[in-house]
Amino acid sequence: MSWVAVAEYERLPVDRGVAALVDGRAVAVFRLADGSVYAIDHVEPFTGVPVLARGLVGSQDGVPTVASPLHKQRFDLRSGTCLDADASVATYAVAVTDGVVCVAAAPSALPETSPATTTDPSSSDRQEFTMTPAQIELVRTSFSSVEPIADAAAELFYSRLFEIAPETRPLFTGDMAAQGRKLMTTLGVVVRGLEGLDDLMPTVVALAERHVGYGVTAAHYEAVGAALLWTLEKGLGDAYTPDVADAWATTYGVLSDAMTTAAYGSATDSQLAS
Repeated sequence: MSWVAVAEYERLPVDRGVAALVDGRAVAVFRLADGSVYAIDHVEPFTGVPVLARGLVGSQDGVPTVASPLHKQRFDLRSGTCLDADASVATYAVAVTDGVVCVAAAPSALPETSPATTTDPSSSDRQEFTMTPAQIELVRTSFSSVEPIADAAAELFYSRLFEIAPETRPLFTGDMAAQGRKLMTTLGVVVRGLEGLDDLMPTVVALAERHVGYGVTAAHYEAVGAALLWTLEKGLGDAYTPDVADAWATTYGVLSDAMTTAAYGSATDSQLAS
């Protein structure tokens, strides 16, 4: 059996997942509080979106599970079986050698239900990125409330980003007001393209690859997401409901996973190197 080193065991978060690229497949790796480690496909089988590493870890009758952040279906981390629908994801053997977590290059068992893919033969190797209509509407409606205060929102965002991740400040050397306008314009493009995320992904991927040249690492994406959600909370006030927060977190999770995978191959590898 061939193995791929993923991360140092002690650097894996407890009861949370991380995404890694294992022999060309996106894999979600979970370290649980009892010390066990599991690996399953990162791609959620109902939508084809790579998000399972961001799911909520839990248990059902003693079975370790992760719930998809999209539609909350729970997957058995041991077998990959969905507990709430007729579907499954691939699982991978895991070994911890000299403090390093290694994942088998080939899955132990392939899922019975394949992830959703595009039906266009010319793009059959691309995944289909989707969100629920309710999530899209929440993101669009809330963003329309932020657009009239775009300059103030951008200023809030960068102030918060530099506060929680001061190492990002040197990455911005130009006119911050212009940078803020560019940020809000980009957000507007993404928000208006949510119903066709699959078509939007090439643009998002190209943006991620350009950011590598600016000195951006995969670790920075977590700080950017935290700053974005904080800014939305401040800008929307009482309108920032739990459902709105979840819709934006899902949106950013889908985009950041796609961007880090495209730019770095493995978010885990980039974090370990930073």
